[in-house]
Order: sequence, then C-alpha cells, then structure tokens
Amino acid sequence: MTPKKELRDSFDIFSKEYDEARLEYPEELVDDALKISGIPKDGKILDVGCGPGKATIQFGRRGYDILGLDIGSKLIGVARQKSADFRNIDYKVGVFETTYLPLKEFDLIISAQSWHWLNPYLSNRKANRILNDGGYLALFWNFEAFESSEFMSNLKKLFKQYCPDFPKDYGDANKATEHPTLKKYFKPVKEKIYSRDFDFNTEGIGGLIDSYS
Repeated sequence: MTPKKELRDSFDIFSKEYDEARLEYPEELVDDALKISGIPKDGKILDVGCGPGKATIQFGRRGYDILGLDIGSKLIGVARQKSADFRNIDYKVGVFETTYLPLKEFDLIISAQSWHWLNPYLSNRKANRILNDGGYLALFWNFEAFESSEFMSNLKKLFKQYCPDFPKDYGDANKATEHPTLKKYFKPVKEKIYSRDFDFNTEGIGGLIDSYS
C-alpha cells in the first residue's frame, strides 16, 4: 500500500469522527453550482468521494437525483444513515476511476474535498465521458485560512514542526484544478472563493485536526 493510499483510506477508519468534525459547504456555493451548470429539474448529479454525505445531502435537499460514490464502506454507511429520509439520494461503494458508470449519465459532477486524491489522467477523462453534453464538473474544498489570525498562524507552525510531511501548498487547490488534463476536457475553468468565520472550542478544533489525513 502506497503512503498516499494509506492516507486516503484512513478517513474510513474514523468515519463517524470525520463526519462530526468536518464542516458543511456554503449554501451560496450550492446555489452557484446549480445556476452555472444550468442543470434541469430532472437532472442527475454524481458526488465523487462523497465521504459521509455532507455535500451529497446539501445538493440532495434541492430535489435532484444524486448518487454519492466513495471508496469507504463505513463512510457510505454513515451517509446512508443520514440520508434515510431522502428518496432521491443513493450511494455506492467504489473507486471512481474503475467503477462502472454509464456514458452521458450525469448533468453535474461534484467533488468536495476529494478530487486531489484521484488519478488526474483517468478521473478527468472519465468525468468528461459520463457527463451529458454541456454538463459541468464542480470541484470544491474547505481550507483553513492560516494567516487569518495569530492562533491559526501558530497552528500552522505546529503542523510544520510536528508533521514533517505537512504539504507546503496546503490550501491551494491549483494542484487539482491546473492539471493539463482538466483543462483539456473542461473549459473555461471558473474559480470562486467563499470566506466564512467559525467559532471552535478546544474539542471542536481538536476533532478537526484529528480528521486530517
């Protein structure tokens, strides 16, 4: 097992803790993704790397049929439990690059906090193939603004001190969004930043840190 695969698979081990610690995404982001994509009322959405279903449920609340796909069976279990009241939401355990998905099946593919874990050569091509003509791919992440306060700045210093492999480019989605295969299959690329403030207690910030890979 490669180090990257070990990190990717670690989320499933602590599925419940991950779900409790991680934040939802801005509703404005959901609004923008639906508006820009122009998805029809009967459109279909695929959520790649759906985890415990946070983004899946946010989009599912809008009434669209949505399929959440993730490699973690425990994460999918958490997502199914949370989505029990939604008939329009379904889930599947599988690796995106190798899981069978019909061609031109979806009007919108979303991926929250996960596209960087995929093989860009395979995933970008496959996303293009399973989207309907004119379909959209929406990639988004939650990042901590480490320079926003003294506390966050000190937290980043601790990460660097005690986690030698802490990525220097953490908080920069360009690694995924600037890959040449993405621009080959999807253009134009539109980017937007949504800024939010949250209050965390000691337990909350500790849980968030523990949820990192």
